Parts: sequence; C-alpha cells; structure tokens
Amino acid sequence: MAAHLAKRDIGWEALETSLRWLEGEAPSGRRMMIERLDAEDARALLSPVCKLPALADALLETARRERLFVIAGWDMAGEPTWKLYLNASDASARLRERLRRQLLPSTMRGGPDAPHVIGLNLTQAHTEVKLYEQGSTLFPDAPQAFRSWAASTAVSGFVRSFRLAEGEEARPKAWFAGLPTSPRPELSFWPDFDDARARVSPFEMGRITSVGISSAQERWTVYFKPKGHSVPQWSLDPFACFSNGHCEVGVYLEPTTIAERAYAKTARWAISYRMRDGRADGEAIDRLMSWFVAQVAESESPPAKLNAPPEPWHVVD
Repeated sequence: MAAHLAKRDIGWEALETSLRWLEGEAPSGRRMMIERLDAEDARALLSPVCKLPALADALLETARRERLFVIAGWDMAGEPTWKLYLNASDASARLRERLRRQLLPSTMRGGPDAPHVIGLNLTQAHTEVKLYEQGSTLFPDAPQAFRSWAASTAVSGFVRSFRLAEGEEARPKAWFAGLPTSPRPELSFWPDFDDARARVSPFEMGRITSVGISSAQERWTVYFKPKGHSVPQWSLDPFACFSNGHCEVGVYLEPTTIAERAYAKTARWAISYRMRDGRADGEAIDRLMSWFVAQVAESESPPAKLNAPPEPWHVVD
C-alpha cells in the first residue's frame, strides 16, 4: 500500500488518524484514513488486502462516474476492518438523494435521505453500511456529554452517522464536531490525551480536524492530521448555494487569516466555490462570483441578504 501511495504521489496531507478513549480503558489507535482518493487508487489500495463485495464495486463505479472523491483506510484496533467511503459532502441534495437510491436497497430504511457520505466497513465476515449527514447546528439526540463539550467549543459544523441493516430502521451510531481553527481545542473529556497520543499515534500530531462520540458507552474519538500537512476548515457547509437550472455551485466564506487559496479576497474575507452538481462554463461562474464578492466587499461582512444574483442564477435553499 505504501508503494502504491508513493507511486501515485499521494502524500502525508492525505492521511488522517484517530485515537479512541473510554474512561477506565487504555486508549486505542491503529486507524488510518486516506482522503481525496479517486476510485482507481482506492480500488488499487484495497483489492490486494480484502475481497471487495458488490456494494463496494458499485460505490467505486459511482465515484468514477460522478467524479467524486473516496476515502479508504483501515482499522486494526479489533477485528481487521477495511474502510471505503464515498464522499459527497460537497454535492447537491439532489445528487446525494440519487446516490442513496442507486447504491442502497429500499429495505435499508431510515437515516438521511441525502447523505453527505456513504461508508462501508469491510471485514472478512460482513459489510457494515453507514450514512453520514452534516449540519450547522448540534443534532438534538447527541449524548449530553458531547453537547456540554461542544457548547464551549468553536466548531465548523456537526456530523451524525447512522448504521444501516437489511430490514431494520437506521440507528444513530456517532456524533462529530468539525473544528475550524489551528489551535488545539480543549479536550476536557480526556485528561491525559497528550500522553496517550505520544504512546500510540503513528505520526506527530498536526491539526485536530474533529472530535466524535459513539452511542455505545460514550466512547470519545479525536481525529487529526500529520503536523504541517493540513489547513483549517472554517465551515463544513457553504455559506450559500446557487443554481442556474443546469448546475449548482456552493460559495464559501472564511477569514483571510486562515485561507491559503481563494477565488478572491477582500480585506477580511476569502471567497471560494465548489461545484455541487453539473458543470458550468468559466464565464458563468465569473459573473456569479464577481457579484458575490461585491456583496461581501460592500460592508466587509457576510451578506445578510442575497438579492438579485446575475441571471440565470438563483439562491438554492
């Protein structure tokens, strides 16, 4: 796997590891995820080490067809588990709904209709299906310990995962908070985190990307990138989405102090965009973005109203 990563020039910035902790137990690591892979690379990484079920093949083919990234990795803390996630977090709700309908049988009920991520945990004996949804506010069914911690922490958004099974209603599995800035958050729930990290982390810790808690026994997990190989993510969700009837664009705002690259910058804000559905020509994108940049620059603050974008663009709820 290392040889393939090196051959394809997939470096440290693609790696994310995590440490798990439950009070009274030793911390565990041995989990690694490789982000922003194309379908070809994910298949080349996983095929030599595990037999891919039909659902994994379908997920990879969908990623190739829709030009979406996947995440692949492993978890060796218990039973060896190989992981494959279709990352549609930047896709439109319409596309995400279609992905679920195409990939998952109707007998897998419940959970988000338009999941941001469809995940597979692959073991020798079975395949576990997970759906992830993200939002800007804390999910009301999150455990109280997580709610109390998140209330005093700056976050870039929240994520909830569900476990799916044939003929059963989806069950919440875990809750996560994305973290937007480089300084380490307060990890009050894990008093000896630094000692645990030094013992079991596979690399020197860089930015903590998120913190999660599971529904089972309130087990905490801290996710982080290698030192020097990550940039903050101010918001998981776009500030606004626009459609011209053929494609959808998400527009993002973040402070210039943390932005490395952007379509344009004002004195205080960096503005960028991502295609969420379909494709648009550069001229159409430039008209939309020039208008949006002007809205921000007028008062150097996120616009409270987005009236009259250039035709044929309109705001998508």
